[in-house]
Amino acid sequence: MVSSCALVELFLVEFLLDLMLLSVVFLSGVVKCLTNRAKKLCHPFEIAQELKHLKEVFLANGYPEQTINSNIKSKRNSTRNNSTNAQDETIKYLVVPYIKGISEKIEHVCRSLNIKTVFTSTPTLKKHLMKVKTPREK
Repeated sequence: MVSSCALVELFLVEFLLDLMLLSVVFLSGVVKCLTNRAKKLCHPFEIAQELKHLKEVFLANGYPEQTINSNIKSKRNSTRNNSTNAQDETIKYLVVPYIKGISEKIEHVCRSLNIKTVFTSTPTLKKHLMKVKTPREK
């Protein structure tokens, strides 16, 4: 039979291990957040200087150097890739009324330029004549 003191000791050890893990995850999240913010807000020529400043501040506040380096390094690598991919991933749309014969040609040209074409129908006679609601008097 296990004594209650041993169970409390085991619980405390597990609790402290979980707390240490959570604190490392928390610190890592803070580093990721601020490096991502620097990447988005700083001019490309100033990012390296800003990341160096962030590293100095984190070290001065007792953050583990391994956590800082791993997160800043991963952000530096993704900065170069994300800036070009973000421009490529922007989806452009062109909304035009459908006209038989012309719309297909417009769609073909837009597809070659990576623009999605959305066709709308032109108002019909029924839409102009049918008014379901009566206008409110003021």
